[in-house]
Amino acid sequence: MKVQPLSVNDPLKENIQISYNSSGLSINGINEQNLPAKLFIYNIIGEKIIEQNIEQTQSLQSSTQLSNGVYIAKLLNKTGISKSIKFIAK
Repeated sequence: MKVQPLSVNDPLKENIQISYNSSGLSINGINEQNLPAKLFIYNIIGEKIIEQNIEQTQSLQSSTQLSNGVYIAKLLNKTGISKSIKFIAK
């Protein structure tokens, strides 16, 4: 008897790296099978602060300056698969 995994390899969650530092939000590893995609940034109470379309496979560097606080960045690909991170803007 061969056992099959219940999960599916998800290229968005495996390959995409989202990070935030003082220069802004950085997204790396976007490939054509994840495009088009959308980037959303929410504040900690769930209000949408930013919505941005991503059409290119190159890395995205968003220099959006955010007020000090806690935020959630969510990347959503064309098939509805998403990856999110929580970060602190200082």
